[in-house]
Amino acid sequence: QINYITAKDMNDNYVYLYNINVGPGGINDETADLSNGNFEVFGTNADITPPRIDFSTLSVDSTKVTDGDSVTVSVDVNDIESGINYIGIQYKEVLSGKLLSRHLDLNSNTGKYEYTFNIDQNFVTGLWQINYITAKDMNDNYVYLYNINVGPGGINDETADLSNGNFEVF
Repeated sequence: QINYITAKDMNDNYVYLYNINVGPGGINDETADLSNGNFEVFGTNADITPPRIDFSTLSVDSTKVTDGDSVTVSVDVNDIESGINYIGIQYKEVLSGKLLSRHLDLNSNTGKYEYTFNIDQNFVTGLWQINYITAKDMNDNYVYLYNINVGPGGINDETADLSNGNFEVF
């Protein structure tokens, strides 16, 4: 089923037309019966399962860092069907609200997905907490895992205590 159709002109005017059979749009969005765009697929064995983020393996190699230090965050993520396409993480500094979004790469030695922050004099001091971790597989199935200590995710998003990924910059 079509969820919605959007159109935008050269002056950045846009419209969203939501399918009345799928669910409501926003307050000012138009709705219509878009069932003429429906189609069915038969005879396939598609991967419809999102990757699994094993938050129990989440860790940082240092919890207190300063200018010249580095901190590596790592986590296990698995997808047994089509394989991992992308792992992302977003950190939020508690006082300033500064956000940092990064892509995690597979460390072939550990089998974990990792990112290393190099701390310099321009890095915001304070407590950095994970806002969310996201994973997408090769068939575009994805999951967002939000930190219950930072704020809620969306209605269908997963939540967990991601405090094992916290680090503090002095």
